[in-house]
Amino acid sequence: MKIIILPLFIVFVCSCKKYPQACIETSEYSIDIGQTITFTDCSKNSFSREWLIQGDKYTEESVSIYMNKAGDFSASLTVFSKNELVSDKAKIEYTVIQPSGHVTFWSKKPLSIPVSVTVSNYGVKKITNYTDTVFDCEPVTSANFILPPGIHLYTSVPNYGAVILDSIQVTRDKCLTVLLD
Repeated sequence: MKIIILPLFIVFVCSCKKYPQACIETSEYSIDIGQTITFTDCSKNSFSREWLIQGDKYTEESVSIYMNKAGDFSASLTVFSKNELVSDKAKIEYTVIQPSGHVTFWSKKPLSIPVSVTVSNYGVKKITNYTDTVFDCEPVTSANFILPPGIHLYTSVPNYGAVILDSIQVTRDKCLTVLLD
């Protein structure tokens, strides 16, 4: 009887070995520049961990990263068994967005030459034709900009020759139209 119990005991002990299972939790998969994203280790049966986020390594259970650049990124987590002979990996992808608003500069008056509009640090665009009304931020004949939220300076030389120097307040996900006549 002792011979039968011993092999059953060995099988029972061996079948209880648990391997690490990597798991990452985050509340956000898309954030704006200037926000913080947090990753939390939700792994099972792990003894230690190593995060790799934007080239930096961490060992804490939760890692918070301040994002100052737009783009698509990933965070990876490797978890280890107690003796570090067994490991498992998980990876999560997230997006950092540059918030923006749309601005359309337009003219009602017939144009003898295209009107140039310059927004500081964002270039020059031309109004090539006039229109009676602007309904959205994408008329073909207007100068259209996509700008980050905030106050922006612009200059323009309308058809009548006087230089306009002014500022605009851009709001995230909003359409702003500026009549230059």
